[in-house]
Amino acid sequence: MILVTCKYLAGNQIMAIYLEKYPRRRLLGEHESLLGFVHRLKDLNEFSWADVMGDLGGQPLKGILSVQQVRELSRLSKRPFDRLAHAQHGLAIGDPKLYGQEISVRTLVIGQSRVCVHCMAGSGVHLRIWDLKPLELCPI
Repeated sequence: MILVTCKYLAGNQIMAIYLEKYPRRRLLGEHESLLGFVHRLKDLNEFSWADVMGDLGGQPLKGILSVQQVRELSRLSKRPFDRLAHAQHGLAIGDPKLYGQEISVRTLVIGQSRVCVHCMAGSGVHLRIWDLKPLELCPI
């Protein structure tokens, strides 16, 4: 939270006003990727990538957020850490998984955004399934 330093008197009381750093939030989609969620959060709050990187510890976003970056994102977005970690195939906290099944990290496209234009136009959400290298056509 950001404490706004301006205070005002209400009767005889001094009141402090607190503002959230990321006041506009959306739910993480059921099959949404973590980087897709970060994109939407950034755009919704009208921040630059430099702002977001600074808020997540100052390290560049390299396709996989670290445990610390996911924790900070959880704090800022008010979303559960485990849910956010799951949205990036669990890569920050252990072996990669896709829909509960353990997979090889070699089967994932990391650091790039593969998309289905038709699905993106309909939902505006980047889906985790598109991270699979063997996938040539969107199954949806």
